[in-house]
Amino acid sequence: EVFAYVLMGESDTADAKAEALRAVYPESTKLASYWVMSAPRSMVLSTVESRLSAPEMADADVALALGRRALAEFDVSKALRYAEAAAEAVPSSSQPQIVIAQANFGRLVGIERAPGLPVIPRQELELRIEEALTEALQHDERSRLEALLMRSNFRLIQKCPADAEVYALEAHRIDPDNVQVLIAL
Repeated sequence: EVFAYVLMGESDTADAKAEALRAVYPESTKLASYWVMSAPRSMVLSTVESRLSAPEMADADVALALGRRALAEFDVSKALRYAEAAAEAVPSSSQPQIVIAQANFGRLVGIERAPGLPVIPRQELELRIEEALTEALQHDERSRLEALLMRSNFRLIQKCPADAEVYALEAHRIDPDNVQVLIAL
């Protein structure tokens, strides 16, 4: 039920239900991941982290949700750390690879807010993005669509519009009515 509200974008309802159910099922990592997804944006990542147990934080779904949450707060370093942990725990899942690509893309375009991070050469960041997207493309159609759109945007950043169009057209073949696909074209 909580996840249904997450999917419908009703975060307040999802959060209220997740909060109540966490008291009843404190060991449920699936519920913890839904709670991370639905927690109010006003609740900063460090507060979310402090309300999770060590076993919850070690769970792949929770780590992935924390990685996405970190990206939303432009904390690329934490996003990478959580996404890499999720990828290691569930290597068959494409979603951690998508977050890894997004986080590296964030570093590439300079959205990281934390000063003093080691500088990673552009070529290395591009290689990391390419590897993550290649891995993500190996999986389900939804993730494949997302990875193709990211790769299309990535090619635009690399000033390769013809390649960007190829990936956008491939995404269009998967879902011709998707708004993000239509924007990419």
